[in-house]
Amino acid sequence: MGDEHRPPHQGETAIIRQDQNAPGTDAATRAGAALLVVQGLRKAFGGLQALDGIDLVVHHGEIVGLIGPNGSGKTTFFNVITGYFKPDRGSVRLGDRELAGLGAVEICRAGIARTFQLVRPFAQMTARHNVMVGRAYGAAPASNLTEAARDADELLEFVGLAGREHVPAHSLTLVERKRLEVARALATRPRLLLLDEVMAGLNPTETTAAMELVTRIRQRGITVIMVEHIMQAVLGVSDRVVVFNAGQKIADGPPAEVIANPAVIEAYLGRDHELLD
Repeated sequence: MGDEHRPPHQGETAIIRQDQNAPGTDAATRAGAALLVVQGLRKAFGGLQALDGIDLVVHHGEIVGLIGPNGSGKTTFFNVITGYFKPDRGSVRLGDRELAGLGAVEICRAGIARTFQLVRPFAQMTARHNVMVGRAYGAAPASNLTEAARDADELLEFVGLAGREHVPAHSLTLVERKRLEVARALATRPRLLLLDEVMAGLNPTETTAAMELVTRIRQRGITVIMVEHIMQAVLGVSDRVVVFNAGQKIADGPPAEVIANPAVIEAYLGRDHELLD
């Protein structure tokens, strides 16, 4: 039996480990160069300019925190990047491939996955079956149900749901459903994972565990952009913080530098306020 068919070693999550020969992996990504390059991205809804010329570069292996007031364009940005909305103008490149205008399935198979702020798993299906559905899509779909089930169980253990694989999704707690959402996204074998408020509604202990999970995802070779309103969480795990306001990028840099930026403080709280105590 060749190495490609061996079972994973203890503690190894085969579906998360990034194979340099996997579909969609290019030399630029392996070298740690720019993974995602967004240029001049625009999206309007009627008279509302939701994204107004966004430029952003994310390098392989980064954790980038994306913050901004409600309505600043963060979720719209995720929706455009992942093909749920088509951009009015602009370029979205993942490695050496242009993705702007492609559909959600094509973009998922190119290597971008996302979670949703309001999680909606297949409620009557078990946690295992929810993740198995994810294995049917993405860069390298499972070749059979046995492989899909094995990979699903490995991912459930990775996100902290070991022993819950047979539980229907509707019976899971909020924090468990959020972990399931992450496992489903990881099942597509992404190179870039977009996390949309995975820590919203969690208590401090659960938030700490979620921060640790994000770090472990990066350790598996997956680049992360995370939208969060919990500032301590963003600052605790992000290499870089990007700030949107009214559809424009107003800051981009190291966390400590960004939160001290007067434009960022004003966008969140108005003048003469501190963003953090």
